[in-house]
Amino acid sequence: MSIEQFELIMCDMYQMDAWMPNPVFDKYEFAKSSYSQWAISEFGNYLVRSLYPRTEGTIDEFINMAEKFIGKMDYYSTINSANSRMFSIARNTVADIQDMLRAMK
Repeated sequence: MSIEQFELIMCDMYQMDAWMPNPVFDKYEFAKSSYSQWAISEFGNYLVRSLYPRTEGTIDEFINMAEKFIGKMDYYSTINSANSRMFSIARNTVADIQDMLRAMK
């Protein structure tokens, strides 16, 4: 799968929904949506850096990179309690992406 294909899948499966949350939402839901968008973007950047100079990888490689990213988010969520929620949401978002990648195998 190429990075471009992955980005299209992310846009279709996650980003469009997160960009347009329920019109009647509270501050908590808005923050969750924002953190999810950030996590998807950061995971995409992580994939690009990990694959460089290649622009394609196997689904198994993407799954393994997701596992490493999830580990980093777990670690970062324990460093500062003020930022814990942001990294926990990022971890859960990428765990969902990892599940989707496993289903694609």
